[in-house]
Parts: sequence; C-alpha cells; structure tokens
Amino acid sequence: MAKKSIFSDLNNLDVCSVMDAAYRDVIGFTPQEVAQMAEDLSMTTALPALKAWYDGYLFGGAEIYNPWSIVNFFRHGDVRDYWVNTSGNGIIREMLRHVTAETETDLLSLLQGRHVTALIREGVIYEDIGRDTDALYTMLLTTGYLTAVSRKRGIGGIRCELVIPNREVQDVYRFEILDKMRGRFSVSRLETMFDDLLSGNGKAFSELLGGYLRDLVSVYDTANKESFYHGFVLGMTALFVSDYIIESNRESGYGRFDLAIIPKDVSKAGVIMEFKVASREADMAAKAKEALQQIEEREYVTEFRQRGIQRVWKYGIAFCGKKILAFQGPMC
Repeated sequence: MAKKSIFSDLNNLDVCSVMDAAYRDVIGFTPQEVAQMAEDLSMTTALPALKAWYDGYLFGGAEIYNPWSIVNFFRHGDVRDYWVNTSGNGIIREMLRHVTAETETDLLSLLQGRHVTALIREGVIYEDIGRDTDALYTMLLTTGYLTAVSRKRGIGGIRCELVIPNREVQDVYRFEILDKMRGRFSVSRLETMFDDLLSGNGKAFSELLGGYLRDLVSVYDTANKESFYHGFVLGMTALFVSDYIIESNRESGYGRFDLAIIPKDVSKAGVIMEFKVASREADMAAKAKEALQQIEEREYVTEFRQRGIQRVWKYGIAFCGKKILAFQGPMC
C-alpha cells in the first residue's frame, strides 16, 4: 500500500515487505516445518517435488514455502497448481500488455531459469508499471511472481537479481503468455506439437508448426530471415518444454548448433535443431538436407554425450516465408 494522499488516514504505515527480516518466518512455512509435516503424515517421498513446486520464496533472506499450496497438497495428496488458481494474475497480464523487446528478452531468460536484474523501490503504485520496468519488477517481486536471490544497495533502491521462484509460478507465466499469443489454437494443441518434437515425430511437429506460422505470423516478420525463425522457435520452446535445458547458439563438436533441448534426466532423449532459410520454396528440401548434414558433420551431439545423454533426435529445418519443411535424422 503506497502513501498516496496527504488526506489519507493511512499515511504512516510501517511496511514489512518481502525485503524485510521482520516476521520473515511466519509468512509461510519454513523447510523444517514442511519436512516435519511430511514426516507426520508419512509423505516424506514427496519432499523433492514440494521443493520444486512450492519453495523458492525469500522473505528477508529466510527460505519460505507457499503456505496455501503446501496445505492443499497435504489435503489432496497431489502435486499441482493451487495458489495460482486463486489469483487473477492481473500483474502478469499487465506486463504482457506493455511488453517491449527488453521485457521479451527478460521473460525468455526467466522461463529458462536465469535471472534478471532490477532496481527494487518499495512504495511504487500500480500505474507506474507501464512506464517503468523497475516498477514492474518491484510489483512482480512483492506479489510473489518473482523472488530475489541476491541484493545490494543501488541508487534510490535495492538492486536485485530476480528469478521465478518455483514450478507453480512458472506455470502462470507460461499459461498467460500462451493465452495471449495462441490465437485460435488451443493450448493443448500446442503442447501436442512439442510432445511430437520430443518423441521423434518430426512430421507431425512440422505440420503443426507450419499451421501456426501460416495463421499467426506476418510476412513482414519472416522477412528478417533466419534470426526471426530462430527466435520464434526458441521462444515457443521455452514456454512449452519443462524439465529440460534449452541452449541456443552454443558451441559443440566442430561448430555451433542453433537450438538444443537437453533433458535433465539422462534417460530421456534430447533434441538438436539446425535452421536454414530458403529464398524459394523449391529450395527448401535442399536446405533442410543441408541443415541435417551440418548436424552430422560438425558432431553437434558432443554436448549431449558430455552430459551422459545417449539418445538424441536430430532435425534439419528449412523455412521459406510462412512455409516449413523438416528433415529428421535417425536417433543417435
């Protein structure tokens, strides 16, 4: 609550926010309290999942679990979204309404588990978030959609490194972004598209992605050549693919691949993609073949082998305007 008017009876509140140490261990459940509950209810095997889904908040430096979600988990015995379904998520929609190239980049970093840096100034008002990125991140922090993993004194505030706290909140970002950009497509159809990609069904993946390009992408966007397509697929991958590491333009073997989807579980298959742009539709097959050959010749799977991943799907993908053609190599 900001001190907004000299005529208000609430001008001089002592604000205790997520940045303050006061009451920090009574806002939610501490790790010790969650562990004790799990032991009392004979559910200790769920502790790793609870940490991934509902932990990650820091109140004055104290590690805190979301109390609403924890209570509901022990009540229902199922790991799923609880707190986010009680919120209208208006702050995320406001963020997307004022999205810029800078905030797009930040969103992609956040969804990939990386941090963004912002100057946190307590006392900002809601109207500020459309004009000031730092005000936006302050609001996201104080409403629980981000958490501060480090902080130091800055000019006029506290300079913080911010991350998405847990899987439950990450689902909010994914859903709201998808809802904004999916057009006439259902979220389930887009999820199916990436299920096809990860399971080696390249034909189905390229058909669905081709429909998405046809209906929702402008010809002016595709005029920007390979960088547009690369960013387009990278952004969608970050939205849909969880429990994987997304790497872009990373050196591996004897070159640098375009996009890799690396499973955290080494028993799962990874995906490597190389993109090419054809000036004519007639050249798309040759370009897709060239992309697939490049994956093989430059041994891009080296990155996967170093991580202990033995199965990798390889895709050479050619674009021309709104058209796409994907060639799939054998799993290696």
